Amino acid sequence: MASLHVSAEELSCPVCCEIFKAPVLLSCSHSFCKECLHQFWRTKDTQECPVCRRRSSKLEPSVNLVLQNLCELFLKQRNESRSLRSEKICSLHGEKLKLFCLEDKQPVCVECVTSQQHINHTFRPISEAGPSYKGELYTPLKSSQEKLKHTESIKGKFEKTGQHIKNKNDLIKKSILFKDGNPARYRLQTRTDNLHQSEPYRKMTFGERDKNKPHKSILMVGETGTGKTTLINVMINYMLGVQREDKVWFEITDDQSDRTSVHSQTSSVTVYGFYLQESPIHLTIIDTPGYGDTRGTDLDKQIAVTFKSLSDSAEGIHEIDAVCLVINATQNQLSDRQIYIFDAVQSLFGRDFAENIVLLFTHSTGFPLKNALTAVKEAKLKCAVNDKNQPVFFLFNNCQSDAADEQYEMIQEQLDRSFMEQFFEFLDTIKPKSLQMTRDVLQKRSQLEANIYNLQSCVQEMEQKQNELKQTQEALEQNKKDVKENKNFEYEVEVPYKERVDINHAIASVAMCCTVCEENCHYPGCWWISGLSLCEVMKDDHCTVCTNKCHYSKHIKSEKYI
Repeated sequence: MASLHVSAEELSCPVCCEIFKAPVLLSCSHSFCKECLHQFWRTKDTQECPVCRRRSSKLEPSVNLVLQNLCELFLKQRNESRSLRSEKICSLHGEKLKLFCLEDKQPVCVECVTSQQHINHTFRPISEAGPSYKGELYTPLKSSQEKLKHTESIKGKFEKTGQHIKNKNDLIKKSILFKDGNPARYRLQTRTDNLHQSEPYRKMTFGERDKNKPHKSILMVGETGTGKTTLINVMINYMLGVQREDKVWFEITDDQSDRTSVHSQTSSVTVYGFYLQESPIHLTIIDTPGYGDTRGTDLDKQIAVTFKSLSDSAEGIHEIDAVCLVINATQNQLSDRQIYIFDAVQSLFGRDFAENIVLLFTHSTGFPLKNALTAVKEAKLKCAVNDKNQPVFFLFNNCQSDAADEQYEMIQEQLDRSFMEQFFEFLDTIKPKSLQMTRDVLQKRSQLEANIYNLQSCVQEMEQKQNELKQTQEALEQNKKDVKENKNFEYEVEVPYKERVDINHAIASVAMCCTVCEENCHYPGCWWISGLSLCEVMKDDHCTVCTNKCHYSKHIKSEKYI
C-alpha cells in the first residue's frame, strides 16, 4: 500500500503543535488552526502572523482546503495502519485467529469455538481451509483489491499534492517577495554567470544543470511590447507546477526590466537557464530586446553580433529547438516594424529553420484567431505548419498582472496551461537545428561590413588626395611666370592626414585598427573578445580587411582613425 510521505511535524500547527484542525492560510503563506490563530490574535493588539509577525488584512483568513484534505488523509491512514496491525486478533476475546469456521466462513479464535455463536459448527486450521475456499474467497478479495487500488490512487494524488506544497513552501523561502496580494508575487533568486566579463550578454540560471536530462533551447523574438518577458514568467510557473489555488506567482525578471514602455523591457540579450529538478526536461530561453525598438536598428545589428558570440562560446548555445515569434493576438495586420522582425530572424537562420519557427500569440481571450492569422499569411511568413498546412501557433492570455474576477482568472489559467502543455509537446516532437550555419553567415556578414567600411574610408582618402593634386595644379597654373623664370614661390594646399579620435560609445567601445596601414579594420569592433586573433575579420591570424593583410599582432583595440 502506498504511504503518504509527509511527517506529522509537517502537518502540525506551529501554535498547538497538533495536526491541523480547520487550517486557514494567511497572505504570508503560513497556515494555522483556525481556533489557534484567533486565540493568538486575542492576546495581541494587531492581527499578525505568529511566525513571521507580518500583519494580516483579513479578519477571517481563507480556509486552506488542500492542507485540510491532506490532514484528513493522514489521520485516516494512521487509523487504518493501527487497524491493520490488530486484524489478526479476535475482536471479541483478544486471542489470535488460528481457526476457520466452515459455516460462517470466517477466521475465529479458540474461545469462539465454545461460544453460543458457533455451536455445532465445523472448524479447520486456517492453513488447511485457505486452499479449499480460495475460489469462494476470490470475489470478496477482488473487490477488496479494487478498493485498495482506488485508495492507493487517492493517496498517491494527495501525496503528490503534499510534495507540491512542500516544494512551493521551500521555493517561497528562497525567493524575494516584491508585491503582496492575491497572488503574492515573488522574484526567484537566480545566479548570474558571466561566461567572460566582456561577453555582450548575460546568463541567469535557476537550479543546477543535470546533463542526464533532456535539454531544450528556445529563442524568443518579437516587437517591443508584445510581452516576451511576461511569457517567460508563464513558462517558469508552468514548469514549477504553480496553480491558481496556490495564490503565489514567481518571476525571473530583474532590475533592468524596471523601465518605461518606450524602450524594450529587456535591454540586452539574456540567457535564462531553468534547471528544475522536478521537471522532466531542462530549458534554456534566449530573451532578446524587442526588434524594431524605438532606439533604432543599430541595437538590432548588435543583437546579431551578440548572438554570434553566444553561439561561438564553448559554454554557450550551439543548437536551437525552436524560434518563437511573439505576436499580439489583437492585431489585424503586421506592422512594418514586425515585418522587420521576421526579416531579421530569417537573415539569422537558414531556410531549413522554418519547421522550427512557431507563433506565440499573447493577450488572447481564447477565441479562435482570424485576423491575426490572415495577417501572418499575407506577410508570407515562413514557419512550421500542421497537417492542414496551417501555421503552428499557441495562444496565451499574458495578463497575470491585470485585475480580473475569479471565474475569468480560472478560465484564462486553464487556457494558458492547455496551450503550454501543447507547446512543450511540440518541443518534444521537433529536431533541434545546429547553429553552425548561423555562425558562418554572421561571420561572413561581419567581414563584408568591415570591408565595405574600410573601402569607404579608402575612397574618402583618395578623394582627399585628388583634391590636394587639384589644388597643386591650380597653384602651378597661377604661378606660370615664376615657374618659367625658375623662381621660388609659395602656395597653400589642404594636405590630408590621419589621427585618432574618440569613439561614440553609444555605437561601440573600441575599433580594431592596423598600426601599419593606419586603417580601421573593424569598426564597430569586437570589443568583447579576449584576444585579437579572435576578431571576426581575422582569418588564419591575418586581417582580411587592411591593405597589407597584416598579422593580428600589428593590430590594436583603440580609438578609430579619421
